[in-house]
Amino acid sequence: MSKIFWQTTVIPELYRLEFKLLNAEDCRHDFQHGTIQLNPAGSYTKITQVAFFNFAGASVWVKCPWYGGMKSTLTKMAKWEQKAASRYKPKFVVAAVIH
Repeated sequence: MSKIFWQTTVIPELYRLEFKLLNAEDCRHDFQHGTIQLNPAGSYTKITQVAFFNFAGASVWVKCPWYGGMKSTLTKMAKWEQKAASRYKPKFVVAAVIH
């Protein structure tokens, strides 16, 4: 199995990440790239990920309604990311300064 190499560009002033799979052919992809955008949503943060990809079997993966399909894979990944972020949240919360 090939190693996967990603290029991620952080644009802090826009609260945005841009990502690209650098060795798409080694991973049997035609291409894969996209963005992750953070936006305020009340007392929460809305995270929107947009990805563009193509590989053999992609249309089947997207439509597959059971485990291993796109919906279950991305849902599992999002839950893992939320859990990981919540573990690190206390390290990044800034206390208010009272004058």
